[in-house]
Amino acid sequence: MFTLSDFARAHCTTIISMPTSEHNDGKNPQREVIAAAIRRDYIDLPDVVPGTAIPRIRALAQIYSVSTGTIQNAIGILQAQGLITSVTGSGCYVSPPQQSTTPFGQKPLANNLIGLVCQTHNELTIRLQVGVDNRCRDEGGSMVTALAEGREQAQVQRAIDSGCNGVVLEPSVRTPGRIETDFLASASLSVPIVLVDFAMPIQTHSQVLFDNYGAGYEMTRYLASKGHQQIVFMEQVWHGVLQPQPSVRDRYRGYLRALENLGLSVPVADRLQSNEQGRGYAFGDWLKKWKSHTHRPSAVVAIEDTHAAALISQAIQLGIDVPNDLEVVGFDDLSVRRTISPTFPSVRADWELAGSTAVELLMQHIRGELTSPVVYMLPMVLVVPDAT
Repeated sequence: MFTLSDFARAHCTTIISMPTSEHNDGKNPQREVIAAAIRRDYIDLPDVVPGTAIPRIRALAQIYSVSTGTIQNAIGILQAQGLITSVTGSGCYVSPPQQSTTPFGQKPLANNLIGLVCQTHNELTIRLQVGVDNRCRDEGGSMVTALAEGREQAQVQRAIDSGCNGVVLEPSVRTPGRIETDFLASASLSVPIVLVDFAMPIQTHSQVLFDNYGAGYEMTRYLASKGHQQIVFMEQVWHGVLQPQPSVRDRYRGYLRALENLGLSVPVADRLQSNEQGRGYAFGDWLKKWKSHTHRPSAVVAIEDTHAAALISQAIQLGIDVPNDLEVVGFDDLSVRRTISPTFPSVRADWELAGSTAVELLMQHIRGELTSPVVYMLPMVLVVPDAT
């Protein structure tokens, strides 16, 4: 069972299973109903005291006749509300009463202003912005946005100085040796902050993450189910550091675990790397070497969709039959997938839901309903092209 390192073990953590069908978008309407039922049956009873254990996930799934994924989503809601605490390897327990008893999402923002700071303006951050903005509007509040552009700490402080009573931040990637002294690793900020996606355990703020480990695992299993025995994982080099992004590292860990469980090995092949952020994609040399080998990989797990699209385009230019001789898959379900023929499998992360969830957590901190950081992990959906 995958756990979210030391931070998750020390704090209330939500782990949500990854759906493997495009028809499931991760928004399970049953979760609120089941969360209310668990609260009614195991938390709000007169004789229940803090520390009382609630049944395990599989037992709850049988009790309420729903999937374990729905139970995990419901548990996540109760954790975000501060009603239960998860102890890794032990189970979930009723939490002590919170200072505020205001129902979740019922109290408006104090001064109607939430800050959103992103590193870049792209498809994913646009979706994040929509989620934050919609949730703020639901609460009668408003959102102010800023691009970090290399000045993340300054932009966060600027949002605070402008009167924001909380900040949602898409943090930049931290290089080794920098994170320990980073401003996000301290408690010096005067307002609550919630991190989305590129967060790290040492950054002790509430975090909304995606199940990249599960995404890497399921994508590898999918390729193996199609008969691929040699599957290469593209390496990311960022400012001279190999695979520094937490999301890429987690996908790689999921890939390795899937290979292990399937009895497969990491292919002995030339290393496939993409430098920096993937600009100037140059995969020609690797593809030419690939063509010259007799025993060669039949599938590549790219870092994300733009890398996958570039690799496919360059492979076709070299006369390689994609996907019959070399299948390439990506992540993020970006619009570039729909400009490439043949299209390719990807994994979709609901960034709009991440923005909404981040604001929900942020407001609970603002109202004092959450006094410790929580980690909320959202599922990712495997998106497979229709068979022709």
